[in-house]
Amino acid sequence: MVQYPVAVKGSTPKFIPRDWEYNAFGAAAISTSNKHPEETVKWLDYLYGDEGHMLKNFGVEGLTYKMENGYPKYTDLIMKNPDKLSIGEAMGKYFRANYPSPGLADDRYLEQYYDFPQQKEALTTLSKYADNAVKVLMPPATNTPEEAELTFQNYGGGQDLSERNAV
Repeated sequence: MVQYPVAVKGSTPKFIPRDWEYNAFGAAAISTSNKHPEETVKWLDYLYGDEGHMLKNFGVEGLTYKMENGYPKYTDLIMKNPDKLSIGEAMGKYFRANYPSPGLADDRYLEQYYDFPQQKEALTTLSKYADNAVKVLMPPATNTPEEAELTFQNYGGGQDLSERNAV
């Protein structure tokens, strides 16, 4: 695995693809049309708690993972799926780890998701200088309501935002 290129040999890379710590991908909100806001808050709170964290990232203990010396290890249902699903497809069938959703991501899922040593090496190599990018990242921008409407119409199936059902 080759590190990102640099202009001066021996210097560290700065312009590295990475997001801000919060990028809203997979975020959730409670709209005024939600008929069950209290239950929705409980659900979101659950996902950020210990039990919800494990459910989101590893699924159901005994079915999709087992604990080995305090480490959640995926079972063969995920890693060698009997229906020939890929690891990502099996994860998607039973839990949300590899899909954007509320709750915190757990690096222990990536340690198992990447099957080949080259993938694991790339993860280490490419993340080595990731924090350098923070110094040169463009600041996050928020769309105006009009820009948000245009974006949604272009990428959200063409319906008006006011017609879309929110959580």
